[in-house]
Amino acid sequence: MSTATMSDCVCRIYVACLSSYNNGILHGKWIDANQDVDVIYEEIQEMLKQSRCRPAEETAIHDYEGFGDIHLSEYEDIETVSRLATAIEEHGEPLKAYISMMGDVDYAIEHFEEAYLGEYESSASYIEDLTRECNEIPSWLDYYIDWKSMARDSELNGDISVHEVSYDQVYIFNNHI
Repeated sequence: MSTATMSDCVCRIYVACLSSYNNGILHGKWIDANQDVDVIYEEIQEMLKQSRCRPAEETAIHDYEGFGDIHLSEYEDIETVSRLATAIEEHGEPLKAYISMMGDVDYAIEHFEEAYLGEYESSASYIEDLTRECNEIPSWLDYYIDWKSMARDSELNGDISVHEVSYDQVYIFNNHI
């Protein structure tokens, strides 16, 4: 089993002042989302203080990066954004993939560590590694084992989920958690 490559991209959000936006002025700030919620709120308040349009009270997330395929709404809860960015910083691309597969951010963050089985060249290589780890296979029998079929059966039975990253890279997740 190989280890996952952690995300190189910093999770950031672009928070815009809606008073400025409604007056045809683009005023906002890119904020690192991987920090304490209070710090994010302080940066938002500082950005609002610098707005030329009054009252500058309301904000929206107009852009974001580093979250992969995860969708953030304009009015996403800052606590959720911070928690998600912190989890992505810790677990990287495999967590982004798991959230995309599960569709539920809270569930995915809570269960990621027990669900994630690792990064492999293919699901067949995962099944082969797992089988060899648990069993001693006689050399005469080795040539008769169809690892691809075993992997396909594991997927069809719902035992594992596979997220293809590239031609020779997949993330494997346990479905029985």
